[in-house]
Amino acid sequence: MGKTYQQSLFVLDCEVSLHFPPDEMEVAFAESAFAGFFPLTNGRCRVIGTVPEACEGKDAVSFEEIAKDFAQRLNMDVSLHNPEWIALYHSHHRAVAVFQKDRCFLAGDAAHIHSPVGAQGMNTGLQDAYNLAWKLAFVAQGKAKATLLDTYDEERTPIAHNLVRTTDRGFNVVTRTDPLMKTVRMHVLPVLMQPAALLAQKQRFIRELSFKTLSQIGIHYRQSDLSQEAPHSSFPRHAPKPGDRVPYLPATEHSVGTQDLVKGTRFHFVLFSGEETNEEAQQTVQKLQEAYPDLIAFHDLGLRASTKALYETFGMKRQGYYFVRPDSHIAYRSASLDTHHFSAYLERFLLREKPMEAFSPLA
Repeated sequence: MGKTYQQSLFVLDCEVSLHFPPDEMEVAFAESAFAGFFPLTNGRCRVIGTVPEACEGKDAVSFEEIAKDFAQRLNMDVSLHNPEWIALYHSHHRAVAVFQKDRCFLAGDAAHIHSPVGAQGMNTGLQDAYNLAWKLAFVAQGKAKATLLDTYDEERTPIAHNLVRTTDRGFNVVTRTDPLMKTVRMHVLPVLMQPAALLAQKQRFIRELSFKTLSQIGIHYRQSDLSQEAPHSSFPRHAPKPGDRVPYLPATEHSVGTQDLVKGTRFHFVLFSGEETNEEAQQTVQKLQEAYPDLIAFHDLGLRASTKALYETFGMKRQGYYFVRPDSHIAYRSASLDTHHFSAYLERFLLREKPMEAFSPLA
């Protein structure tokens, strides 16, 4: 599904004579052109923009063809110097219907391509690869069932389709030449973007939302079959849900951070055992360790000063546990120590080294 845009784009690394802070990106709109300036090191800049009308249909474009009337097309005081490299490409917005067919899997540009608007193509491809890699590794090693691989298409296809849709809308805003869109681009967007930028400088949550969107660490897999919760569990609203990425909580001298809990390439069973040692919980953890060696890392977090922030972040009022995937997304959570439903969940996706009777879940 999708199509190729008629408008060609160029990407160029060079020096730019333009007065703007060296750590800020700039976007310029004009009647028939647009350009984005992204600062690099050593006084250079990555420039992306629409090619001149005279260059449309060509297989390649030279720096001289872009630079000679660049300022005039953008109606601004800017000049380009000392090019390092330049490339011409036709932008597309396309995505396959499914990422998986039997034993064939697609990822990255093989599965979805879109315009550079949004600057999310590389992050999306990397996340495709990592999502598939750990699942494929577990199945190939005989540690997981093929049902685990089925969740790759289930999780990544909606992300790609949504990205293609949103970047298509953004690309049309900056490149379409009809009178209405020109009016929006030249007279409406500048008016809206200035207060929006000022608001973002003052409001931290806007900056954080923008960062999570562009970096794609804000995506979730809540609709995935891998994302489940123990029946009758009750969590506060702020607690991360199954499918969410583990929230970032930095470690300090006196407290444990979330990133210390989810390092490595295994699943992580994070037990919130409360103020007192629970022997039944310890036995359950031991059974899980015996059933899934080298597949699950275990963390027993008793309630104390160094873990109090973790209890609050994860919405744990008393006892319970979270089960975290190798890609730092939450697979399962429970607000109690009951593991009956959880054991059935594990059986659906993972392979045991010990028979079923070796594991007696808490009732």
